[in-house]
Amino acid sequence: MAPSAIKGATGLAHAYDLTHLIAAAAEKAATIKVDKLREALESLTDVEGAVKTYASPFTKDRHDALWSEDYFMTVFDEQGHLKTMD
Repeated sequence: MAPSAIKGATGLAHAYDLTHLIAAAAEKAATIKVDKLREALESLTDVEGAVKTYASPFTKDRHDALWSEDYFMTVFDEQGHLKTMD
């Protein structure tokens, strides 16, 4: 395997982003009480993440910050590099 090949753990970037979204909401709410934290999550805007910039990651009716257009399929090539599938 090439030294530049990095085997990424599934969901690592998503977990990183979620941690930052929760931290941003906790800071905005100035508490970690569930109801206030939920309200803050549902009112977040423009949070820069590893996966994307979340313009409005959550709303009262939508609790999924990633949408179908945020996903794509990849495979490892012979050198261990990720390549997008056509």
